[in-house]
Amino acid sequence: MLFALPLCFLAVSTPVRAADEPSLPEAPADLKLDRRRLGEVDREIILEMIKLGRFNIRFHQAANQRAVWRTWFYPIAIESGTSLSYTNTLTDLSQRARGLEDLDKISARSRMQGLRCNIIGQPISGCASASELFQNLIVAYRAKRQGFSPKDSENFIKNGLSTIDQLLAKRQQIVSVTQDGRILKKYELEGRILEQVRNQLVLEFERWSAQSRELMWRQNTFFFIDSLGRFTAMSGSICSLKGFTTPWLRGPAAILSLTAPSIATVNPLIKISVGVCMRKYQRWHLSRVFQNTRSEPVKDLLAEWKELDQLSSSGDPDSDDTMQVKRESFIAEYAERTDQVLDKEQERIEKLRQVAAQQAISGPMIGMAGVARSVLNTIAFYGNTRRGSFISANSLNFAGRISQALGQTYNLINTPVTRINKSIYSRKLEKEGKSPSQFLEARLHRLDELEKEIRSYPLTQ
Repeated sequence: MLFALPLCFLAVSTPVRAADEPSLPEAPADLKLDRRRLGEVDREIILEMIKLGRFNIRFHQAANQRAVWRTWFYPIAIESGTSLSYTNTLTDLSQRARGLEDLDKISARSRMQGLRCNIIGQPISGCASASELFQNLIVAYRAKRQGFSPKDSENFIKNGLSTIDQLLAKRQQIVSVTQDGRILKKYELEGRILEQVRNQLVLEFERWSAQSRELMWRQNTFFFIDSLGRFTAMSGSICSLKGFTTPWLRGPAAILSLTAPSIATVNPLIKISVGVCMRKYQRWHLSRVFQNTRSEPVKDLLAEWKELDQLSSSGDPDSDDTMQVKRESFIAEYAERTDQVLDKEQERIEKLRQVAAQQAISGPMIGMAGVARSVLNTIAFYGNTRRGSFISANSLNFAGRISQALGQTYNLINTPVTRINKSIYSRKLEKEGKSPSQFLEARLHRLDELEKEIRSYPLTQ
């Protein structure tokens, strides 16, 4: 993770002497040469790590890009389509209620007008899902053009890691000639921290890549199946409307009306399963590509820093080595605090995602209400074919419409409430400066500052 990047300062600070530090006796020529070479290698390693860290953030931004208008267009379109379908449900329900005892009181004209509303409403909702699917494909295409496709991003990380690993091997060769045990231990510990930063950057890319793939497949699966179900419902309504003049179409209309809510019921379950499978596959794939190993926890490194500090406490408090250990201890402790801040921010992001994903819970509930209505409608048509059973069929359809009306009522309320809650929570994060976009931009700014600091550091002469 990028929380480890501040640790990179310690790798450069080893061969650097600040202007305000007390002067010390000149080091032997061979040792001075090694320290300078070590500083040059450390600087190259850190700059390469900054490139990887910056790429991770850009990749995350490109893979999860979403226009503001989309966050409002989809719920508004869904609400409009559901409202028209709800009009059909209430119209048919009122007519069924009038004919519970006398079928002649049912107005065929009113029922046909209600079906026309449904025929208009369902494609509005279906086109909304199809539009979201199309927009996601455009986002994926733009990300590919920018070099953030799965293949291109993997190649970029692989090339960066290859360069870093070569520099780390070169650094190890320089450190291996050091004879002083305490300095050698310090150099080796700095190398382990550099390796930790390298591994954390890879783990961050793996996690974000898997999350982006999961999100893309979940959304695209949901929008595709949802649009398919909406247009299936529209086809059922068309058959029902034609059934007033062509009775044999009433059977296919009942089957289509049963298929559409069944699709809506299983859609959230399918999208979640597909997303989880893609996330696991991507993590497995990237683990084979990078063969990354988990680095040591920060707390273990802090324990070693404290041990070094204790070893140096008996020396001159103003000496170069003592100041170096104190500086490194502070940076390590800062990294641990930054790690805690990132954990809290991750909880906020997950909370935001949960607010936005409430449809995964309500979707099956609404779909089951529609399935109950369609089952009763199918039974009413195929199980009551005799003329004397029409009253019983009408009663079944009346009960089914009640179930459907309850589900659509909940849907009409839940959609705006969910969207408003998400908007309120997003505005709250933005005011506090803690929204995901602000957080990522702040990390980019810190990387830029770190790069300027590293490039401005003079090497030991």
